[in-house]
Amino acid sequence: MGETQKTQYIADLIAWIEDNLTEELNIDTIAQKSGYSKWHMQRLFKEMTGQTVAAYARKRRLTKSAMALRLTRLSLIDIAVRYGFDTQQNFTRAFRHHFALTPHAYRYADELNTAAFHGRFNPLRKEERQPELITLPDRVIYGESQQYQCLYGDFVEDKQQILTQYLYDFIRDNKGSREQGYITLQFTPCAQRKEYHTVSLMRGLEQREGEYSLQAQRDILPGGLWLKLAFQAHPCNFSGFIIEAYYRHLAQPGLTRRPGQDFLTLDLARCSTERLEGYFFIPVNFHLPNTAPLVS
Repeated sequence: MGETQKTQYIADLIAWIEDNLTEELNIDTIAQKSGYSKWHMQRLFKEMTGQTVAAYARKRRLTKSAMALRLTRLSLIDIAVRYGFDTQQNFTRAFRHHFALTPHAYRYADELNTAAFHGRFNPLRKEERQPELITLPDRVIYGESQQYQCLYGDFVEDKQQILTQYLYDFIRDNKGSREQGYITLQFTPCAQRKEYHTVSLMRGLEQREGEYSLQAQRDILPGGLWLKLAFQAHPCNFSGFIIEAYYRHLAQPGLTRRPGQDFLTLDLARCSTERLEGYFFIPVNFHLPNTAPLVS
């Protein structure tokens, strides 16, 4: 098997594992799906990813369960069962070993501890610009806000469509503008339905000195430390980009996500309804010396 074939084989295998993280997974099932012997499949996977299939699936399930704790009101046993643990006690033991916190403590912590997040392995990932840690002052924006409720999950079609349309409409309505556009986002558990989370959005322009609008809503983005990532893609790719930012780029030693909104800045003069150009910012704290490397 050549390198290209091996890369595609592992990519297809990862895709299948990811699609079945809430189902029963075992080595025999995965080997049968792959079309290779159990020994050969595991050897290729370890060679390409540096970890066993079982270790990869376990880390991904724990990462997903951590986000479910923060974004839903699902009970611990519901989350444990959803991500392949037979008892709440086994889930708590594995979670505490991985995140150094119990699930209950993780759910109610002020900051989101992302250092132990384990992102989806992608052997086909192309070289990309690295994230930056930067400090920003307060920003005031004026615009309009919107909220919607969404069933918890990485790629929920309704969520993607709503977010894509939201971005599309914003670019269409501001076509030709020389201003900098802002989209703010915040994800919180839904108070009414335990499996849902609430997505709060605001779109608008940064305040210019001496200008304001009585019709627009006013929002302040507090200053502080931010993780900055370049975003250049079709609006439909933004939902997946956020997931990648959280599961991979936030998984850095010393980084935690502090309370507050994420936001996307858009160079409206360069954006079109088919391609966005801008930067995505996540509020963070950094608990290691500034000389520590930020890797991706």
